[in-house]
Amino acid sequence: MLFRIVFPLIFLLGSHRVGAAEPVGRYELQTTDPKESRTVAAVLSPDGKLTFDGTTLPVQDLVSLRLPTVPLPPLPTEAHIVLANGDRIAGEVLGGDGLTIRVAAMLGKAGKSTELAFPLSTISVLWFTPPPQDHPLDALKYPWIDATKKQDTLKLRNGDVLRGTLERFAPASGPLRFKASGDTTAKPFELNKVAAVAFDPSLSRMKAPVGQSFRIVTRSGSRLTLATASFDGTAFAGATSTGAKFTMPQDDLVALDTVGGKVAFLAERPAKSQKVEPFGTVVWPVAVNRSVREAPLRLTTRFGEETFDRGLGMHSKTTVVYDLAGKYRTFGSTVGLDRVSGRKGNVDVRILLDGREQTIAGLKGLTADAAVAIRLDVTGAKELTLIVEYGGGGDVQDDVNWAEAKLVE
Repeated sequence: MLFRIVFPLIFLLGSHRVGAAEPVGRYELQTTDPKESRTVAAVLSPDGKLTFDGTTLPVQDLVSLRLPTVPLPPLPTEAHIVLANGDRIAGEVLGGDGLTIRVAAMLGKAGKSTELAFPLSTISVLWFTPPPQDHPLDALKYPWIDATKKQDTLKLRNGDVLRGTLERFAPASGPLRFKASGDTTAKPFELNKVAAVAFDPSLSRMKAPVGQSFRIVTRSGSRLTLATASFDGTAFAGATSTGAKFTMPQDDLVALDTVGGKVAFLAERPAKSQKVEPFGTVVWPVAVNRSVREAPLRLTTRFGEETFDRGLGMHSKTTVVYDLAGKYRTFGSTVGLDRVSGRKGNVDVRILLDGREQTIAGLKGLTADAAVAIRLDVTGAKELTLIVEYGGGGDVQDDVNWAEAKLVE
């Protein structure tokens, strides 16, 4: 199983119990070390060294950390930007210069903002109003965007949609100017008339950081992929792959997950085989980083309702097989029926290693009321099989999410 550490960062804290006041500075840390849990003070230095209880490990041995009583918040519901890699940053757009967009990012609970700048080529959508609740996660699937058109798209608050070219965007100096297809000149649009701007999908791209990187979730619901990260018990510092650097109070950090290095997310690996056996005529393919209904991965855990960023969405009956090649030590995931679309579901979940079923409490007769945290020793195993079986109600709302499903070397 993964090494789980709960540590007070600098502060002297009392005992923790679920439902108590938030224990400031206290994080639950997972490393690749399978030893027993310990309570320690820890620091991740800028030079990539994790230090705790007199022990120093390289950052490559860090798997994740998270506040132990705070549920992973939903995605931003107010004004925010969506990057080409799926990152979402809550906050207001300050302006742009034709090459970059500056954002007053709201990373914490309220009030204080951090200015970040992103190249235009890394941005998919700017939301100036809350997006509709039924919008898909993938910006390219927004119903008002035509991904086949090499154009920018302007969505107005009255529902009108224009396609063409965004020629100027500098809120401090006046309205944005948008030249719609077929028009000879650009027209001004006040921001209080604009709901969202989507940039030409053919130009939006964002390179993933090389090697190990980090994915963080903040109290505002913002999600950011970072090339570097460090913390000292008071402040958290990070830098995106585009070079945007920032610091924030460490208490605003809800979760950090390692991506790459010794951690391999199943959502980013090809399956050896997949088999979907529908109960009726509707086929529900395996979904990547979302539920089978194209919604966020939402589960009820011991902390309450949580929204996860990485994982797999499945429906009964589905069988997925992964080739492990004997190189991993641990398989971890939080599995359960979707908090929203799986409320009436009931399934049996099975996990096999090299064809042998593993005994894990809570996976039989699984419901949406309580997801199951899995930490399974897979040392030497060649094959991992995940199965979602029919439960007591056929396949009604059998939407199962394998949140943060990952393999650790």
